[in-house]
Amino acid sequence: MPVRANLERLYDEHAQAVFAFLLNLTRNDADTRDLLQELFIKLARQGVPGDVRDERAYLFRLAHNLAVDRIRRSDTRERTADAFGELQAS
Repeated sequence: MPVRANLERLYDEHAQAVFAFLLNLTRNDADTRDLLQELFIKLARQGVPGDVRDERAYLFRLAHNLAVDRIRRSDTRERTADAFGELQAS
Protein backbone atom coordinates (compact mmCIF):
# COMPACT_ATOMS: atom_id res chain seq x y z
CA MET A 1 0.00 0.00 0.00
CA PRO A 2 1.37 3.46 -0.86
CA VAL A 3 2.69 5.43 2.12
CA ARG A 4 0.10 8.22 1.88
CA ALA A 5 -2.82 5.79 1.63
CA ASN A 6 -1.48 3.80 4.59
CA LEU A 7 -1.08 6.99 6.63
CA GLU A 8 -4.63 8.09 5.80
CA ARG A 9 -5.95 4.66 6.76
CA LEU A 10 -4.10 4.73 10.08
CA TYR A 11 -5.45 8.20 10.78
CA ASP A 12 -9.02 7.26 9.88
CA GLU A 13 -8.92 4.09 11.96
CA HIS A 14 -7.02 5.27 15.04
CA ALA A 15 -6.80 9.07 15.38
CA GLN A 16 -9.93 9.43 17.50
CA ALA A 17 -8.82 6.78 20.01
CA VAL A 18 -5.26 8.11 20.14
CA PHE A 19 -6.62 11.63 20.67
CA ALA A 20 -8.72 10.44 23.64
CA PHE A 21 -5.69 8.62 25.08
CA LEU A 22 -3.48 11.69 24.75
CA LEU A 23 -6.14 13.99 26.19
CA ASN A 24 -6.33 11.74 29.23
CA LEU A 25 -2.55 12.07 29.67
CA THR A 26 -2.17 15.80 29.00
CA ARG A 27 -5.52 17.15 30.18
CA ASN A 28 -5.02 19.90 27.61
CA ASP A 29 -6.80 20.06 24.26
CA ALA A 30 -4.16 22.18 22.50
CA ASP A 31 -1.28 19.96 23.67
CA THR A 32 -3.25 16.89 22.62
CA ARG A 33 -3.81 18.28 19.11
CA ASP A 34 -0.11 19.17 18.84
CA LEU A 35 0.95 15.70 19.94
CA LEU A 36 -1.45 13.98 17.55
CA GLN A 37 -0.10 16.10 14.71
CA GLU A 38 3.48 15.37 15.78
CA LEU A 39 2.70 11.64 15.84
CA PHE A 40 1.38 11.57 12.29
CA ILE A 41 4.17 13.79 10.98
CA LYS A 42 6.63 11.32 12.49
CA LEU A 43 4.80 8.46 10.80
CA ALA A 44 4.80 10.31 7.48
CA ARG A 45 8.56 10.74 7.71
CA GLN A 46 9.53 7.36 9.12
CA GLY A 47 6.63 5.09 8.25
CA VAL A 48 5.56 2.09 10.29
CA PRO A 49 8.30 -0.51 10.67
CA GLY A 50 7.57 -3.69 8.78
CA ASP A 51 7.88 -5.88 11.85
CA VAL A 52 4.99 -4.18 13.69
CA ARG A 53 2.31 -6.77 14.36
CA ASP A 54 -0.25 -4.50 16.06
CA GLU A 55 -0.50 -1.06 14.47
CA ARG A 56 -2.87 0.23 17.14
CA ALA A 57 -0.50 -0.74 19.95
CA TYR A 58 2.39 0.82 18.03
CA LEU A 59 0.51 4.12 17.62
CA PHE A 60 -0.41 4.19 21.31
CA ARG A 61 3.20 3.51 22.31
CA LEU A 62 4.43 6.34 20.06
CA ALA A 63 1.73 8.64 21.47
CA HIS A 64 2.70 7.76 25.04
CA ASN A 65 6.39 8.39 24.36
CA LEU A 66 5.68 11.75 22.73
CA ALA A 67 3.47 12.80 25.66
CA VAL A 68 6.10 11.78 28.22
CA ASP A 69 8.77 13.69 26.28
CA ARG A 70 6.53 16.79 26.20
CA ILE A 71 5.83 16.56 29.94
CA ARG A 72 9.54 16.15 30.72
CA ARG A 73 10.47 19.16 28.58
CA SER A 74 7.79 21.23 30.28
CA ASP A 75 8.97 20.19 33.76
CA THR A 76 12.58 20.98 32.86
CA ARG A 77 11.63 24.44 31.59
CA GLU A 78 9.66 25.16 34.76
CA ARG A 79 12.54 24.06 37.01
CA THR A 80 15.00 26.14 34.99
CA ALA A 81 12.76 29.21 35.18
CA ASP A 82 12.32 28.72 38.94
CA ALA A 83 16.06 28.39 39.46
CA PHE A 84 16.75 31.46 37.33
CA GLY A 85 14.15 33.42 39.31
CA GLU A 86 15.82 32.39 42.57
CA LEU A 87 19.21 33.51 41.24
CA GLN A 88 17.85 36.90 40.25
CA ALA A 89 16.22 37.32 43.67
CA SER A 90 19.53 36.66 45.45
